[in-house]
Amino acid sequence: MTPPQLLIAGLAGTELKGTITLSPGTDLDIEVSGGNPLRNQCSVSGIERGPDGRSFIVEITAPAAEIPGMLRDVVEVDVVTSDGVTRKTQINVTIDHQDKIQVVPKGNIVFQRQETLRLKTPGAAPVRRDIQIFSSAPDVQFNVLGVELLDVAEGVFSSEFRTVQAGQRYIISIFVNEFRIEPSLRGRIQITTDDPEMPVRELRLYAQFGDVPQKPAVTPGVRPGNPAAIQQGNLTKPGEKEGTPRILQQPPQKQAKPGSGS
Repeated sequence: MTPPQLLIAGLAGTELKGTITLSPGTDLDIEVSGGNPLRNQCSVSGIERGPDGRSFIVEITAPAAEIPGMLRDVVEVDVVTSDGVTRKTQINVTIDHQDKIQVVPKGNIVFQRQETLRLKTPGAAPVRRDIQIFSSAPDVQFNVLGVELLDVAEGVFSSEFRTVQAGQRYIISIFVNEFRIEPSLRGRIQITTDDPEMPVRELRLYAQFGDVPQKPAVTPGVRPGNPAAIQQGNLTKPGEKEGTPRILQQPPQKQAKPGSGS
């Protein structure tokens, strides 16, 4: 199969089509006789022989969807080989009904502890995340009218907006400017456009603070709690304060036999 799986993408509200080519993997010739989706999210709308005379091009159609989103289906195709045997093969299909204005990332904007920890250093540059907002088709034009941070701690977050291609693509940068003693802070990012159908798009904002937990050091070859490790002074016994002086036990010395000359 070329490609190995099929992605059909396009604007929500329109019928989507895609093709995939099936070629023989052996010296046997093939004939694609039909196909059926297992989840009824799409259909086989056409089958024709490829220009090489041996492959087949399968067209798959997904009906229009009113709500943007991603669907998956498996199309089971019947293939008759030249030895007279009918075989089945499966095409994995992903259908992406796209909003005419896309926001990437689509989920939450998260600043991890590993990133915000450097803000403890005086003069450290803010930690930054970029949000891309762009049109799904060349004929879709829109403008970003404003970006607002809501329900956020004052002075911690800030934003910056710039135009990459007017009417088509914009970038919104979100910054964490200072370290805080709170374990985490959250808020919302509200993006306003001139799209009459969905003028406001909103994302969740999270920032984590605090030291990154460190894994306890383990002596190579010695498991925690191993009595041998305690004997060597590497670990503290249960109930004993850390730093208690320890007398290391020495292995017993062998006694020389009388008359051995040693």
